[in-house]
Amino acid sequence: MAMRRMVVLAGTAALVGSGVTAAHADDADDDRYVRQAFRATNAQREDDGLGKLRANDCLDRAAIRQAKRMAERQQLFHQDLRKLLRSCGLSRAGENVADGYDNGKAVVLEGWMESAGHRANILDRSYRLMGIGAHQSDDGVWYAAQVFGRQA
Repeated sequence: MAMRRMVVLAGTAALVGSGVTAAHADDADDDRYVRQAFRATNAQREDDGLGKLRANDCLDRAAIRQAKRMAERQQLFHQDLRKLLRSCGLSRAGENVADGYDNGKAVVLEGWMESAGHRANILDRSYRLMGIGAHQSDDGVWYAAQVFGRQA
């Protein structure tokens, strides 16, 4: 099994973007991974007495683009959240990224919820919106990006 890694965004931002090979999953697999992660994230929020996050097209596009970029480069990194704040009309944004988890439920429960910084993003009361992207690299490793936001 591939080594699991995660990167936590040091803070959140506030206002004051693959080729397909035989080893790569298809878009239906990407979508299944995303649905699993979305449900698991909102279940964790509900368990903590928080409201569900709503899907947002702008955040979905940003998360999908980020997951594909990471899979293409086969490395974890964060996108520039300042650009996301402007392009999606947000007052606040955060991001979780990970690789090496074979499904969306696992990346949330075994990955992000077990890391203080990632968990803080998932359970942040100020976030109302979420986008998730997942993509499998040519060598079969899954990369996931989860973007949170609050509209301005």
